[in-house]
Amino acid sequence: MRLLALIGLLASPAAWAKSPPELAWRRDDAVWRSPTVLERDVVREAARALAADEGRCSEPVVREQRELVEAVGLRLDQFTTDGVTLVLLREGAESFGAGILAYRCGPAKDLVWQAPHPFFDLKTGNITLRLFEESGARAGMWATYHRFRAIDGEVRVDSVHPADVSAEPGSLFQAMTAGLAAGDQKLRFAQVHGFARATARRWQAVVSSGDARRPVSEVAERLRPVLGDVGVYGVDDLPLGATLNAQGRLLPPGRFLHLELNPDVRAKLRNVRKYRAALSDAILAGPW
Repeated sequence: MRLLALIGLLASPAAWAKSPPELAWRRDDAVWRSPTVLERDVVREAARALAADEGRCSEPVVREQRELVEAVGLRLDQFTTDGVTLVLLREGAESFGAGILAYRCGPAKDLVWQAPHPFFDLKTGNITLRLFEESGARAGMWATYHRFRAIDGEVRVDSVHPADVSAEPGSLFQAMTAGLAAGDQKLRFAQVHGFARATARRWQAVVSSGDARRPVSEVAERLRPVLGDVGVYGVDDLPLGATLNAQGRLLPPGRFLHLELNPDVRAKLRNVRKYRAALSDAILAGPW
């Protein structure tokens, strides 16, 4: 079984059986709730311990973290498929929007792919899964709840969205990010988003460090032969700067890349492996 299919099955067996992969991230029985402080502490430490072990996934580390994770009702599993060994940190019996962390054991690129809005930025969950699988990245992360549906009657214009993990610093997605970043300071985090054509009509993609004072112009230069017109937040007059992004605020300079993709680019990345490989190579080829 392919790596991406196995992760999808473990994330949501029922949804995977009847839906395209990009729709399989939230289990049918999911009911949102905010995580507890203890859950955040345990998840952060599990991610940190895995990252500090630098891909060895040694038996004592995995066993200890599994016991701690299971004590708060979550799961930490290790398995091998297609010659790749993964540790998967995910929800247990209760599905409440905890998110998924897939950590690659053995040799890997010092990169973490993140999909904080797989239900809203369409195709980004599946794109991120394929990028993780094919690029040999150290880790992949996915939110498991719609960013705007945590509360009955919630609408996009509301000022607070508890399930929006890119805006909520108290999420387990944030705890996973903090743990990985603390455990292995070589890791960089590339976050995949999508925008409507009307938001930035000229651009195929927009890249940002989350800070207009630190434009990622070199990244844009490497991406333009792949994606076409790539705007740079802080240089070009455009939105989508991720200045309030929780992960961007957490991570030190040079370790966070916010990648916004228009619908045409997302469709191509969803379907064409060669296109995904070129994107990965451009992102990994130099500093941010």
